[in-house]
Amino acid sequence: LDAARLDELKVLLRCDIPPLAVVGGNLPAAIRPGYGAAASVQAPARTPPAAEDREEMTRLLQELVRHAPAAGATDVHLGSGPHGPWIRERIDGILYDIPPSPVFTTRYQDVVSHLKALARLEVGPHRLPQQGRAVLEVGEGRQELRLSVVPTPHGEHAAIRLLEPSRLLPAERLGLSQEQRLTIVSLLAKPAGLFLVTGPSGSGKTTSLY
Repeated sequence: LDAARLDELKVLLRCDIPPLAVVGGNLPAAIRPGYGAAASVQAPARTPPAAEDREEMTRLLQELVRHAPAAGATDVHLGSGPHGPWIRERIDGILYDIPPSPVFTTRYQDVVSHLKALARLEVGPHRLPQQGRAVLEVGEGRQELRLSVVPTPHGEHAAIRLLEPSRLLPAERLGLSQEQRLTIVSLLAKPAGLFLVTGPSGSGKTTSLY
């Protein structure tokens, strides 16, 4: 709100500075979009031992996985292109770019290798499509992950599906009308038959089935 101070900074830094109001005092959430995913994880000043290196990769993954559910994302996509590594989150079927932090950009291949190790996949081959599952400790809970790794001309890409039972919704909150719910209940009461739930990735098929 200090216009004079903002003008001084614009002159010193030679760039425009849009002010940002932080609502509710959640400063880390406001800083994150500007400094990138996993910005709170700092790169070590020296080459760490193997144990510390694994801990750093785990913290990076925890930061990525912690943010996605809070943003309503069902998947996290990690990849690398001509301009370097990138992060995208799938929200309501649409992929949104999340700016990666410098430490994530620097350690991208290490992050993917650590993911593969957690999912008990072969870490060495980088030209082999693989799928697996992993469990990551996030805060006081556990986050189940379904991992797909595919080779590309710019390195391996990883797609992480977040499987969290606590996020499953009751039938009343699935967005169905009362008529649709009654129809489903009547179909489920039948002794035999086939019930199909279809839709694009991230549309809620697994949630609906549960």
